[in-house]
Amino acid sequence: ERALASADKTVQREAIRGLLDLAHARRDRVAEAFHSKALAALEPRDATVQLEHGDAMFALDLIDSAAEAYALAETLAATDPVRRVEAIARRGRALEKRDRLAAEAEYRRAMAQLPRDHYLRIELFGRLVELHRSGGTLGALLAISLDEWPVASRGVFEWYELAKLYRSVGDQPHAIAALEQVVKRSSEPRLHLELVDAYPQARAVEALAILDKLAARNDAGVLASVAERYAKGGYTARALATYDKLLRLDPAAVDRMLDLVEDSFRTGKQAAAIALTKSVVPKLRTAEAHGRLGQILLEWGHFKGSVTELDRAIALASPVASDAWGTMRVTKAPQVASQPATLAAYYRTR
Repeated sequence: ERALASADKTVQREAIRGLLDLAHARRDRVAEAFHSKALAALEPRDATVQLEHGDAMFALDLIDSAAEAYALAETLAATDPVRRVEAIARRGRALEKRDRLAAEAEYRRAMAQLPRDHYLRIELFGRLVELHRSGGTLGALLAISLDEWPVASRGVFEWYELAKLYRSVGDQPHAIAALEQVVKRSSEPRLHLELVDAYPQARAVEALAILDKLAARNDAGVLASVAERYAKGGYTARALATYDKLLRLDPAAVDRMLDLVEDSFRTGKQAAAIALTKSVVPKLRTAEAHGRLGQILLEWGHFKGSVTELDRAIALASPVASDAWGTMRVTKAPQVASQPATLAAYYRTR
């Protein structure tokens, strides 16, 4: 109280700041708004203080007060472009609750002051998309964007946003065409993989060509994604070669191969699953890995291979494998006994 009553403005500011921090820690929004208003009155020319005051008002759904504080912050930040744009964007956010058109106008005003690929411009366009999605007007946003972004001026950002908008309105051919423009301008693997996933079966050759280029990279994450798509597309030899390369870069990636073995069995790709199994076995180094493969083979009826892998795991003292072996003894005796005599005899000796 003495600090608040002090004639020293600095002492008052520190006292109010302390009360603000306390209110924030207690999640007392009313108290936070009260103290932020006091601080805003004490520091009427500080853009940061006005932004914080706007946030406090917004948290209480006091939209007019929030919008007023943000507008003042924008004026005060005339020489600080980043802070100015932030104030405009926050005002747009506040206005969303009352006037979608006014909010969109603020977002567009903020975007116009940012470089093309600035992260905030991308974020603000995302808010525009959500505004139109909630209003059922994505088609209108697509039309506006096509008009505002002439073909010759489009970069990665514009083409990618158009691709997403086309996809949202169900126009897959144009979405693919826009993604193709994106990958011409960007070497980002994620975008190339997105195009691969977008291609229909009729364009599998083009998808394969992209995967082959990505497979030449020495990035473990990229190689894992490529190998997965090779396998799902039925390109088993390419998948195995890519996994071999991946394992040289990251031995721990063997878990991804086991995931793929399991997925191949689950989706009925028996030949691919068996080929992957044969390839992965020499690369298993831990009891857990052998135990997991044993469990996968057990689940899908490959009892002889399961016995072999579980034996290897048990030899490396894996509790997981021991549990799986016990499950096999209890639940799979009839199936095992129906296998060739040599396997049945082997089982009976356990």
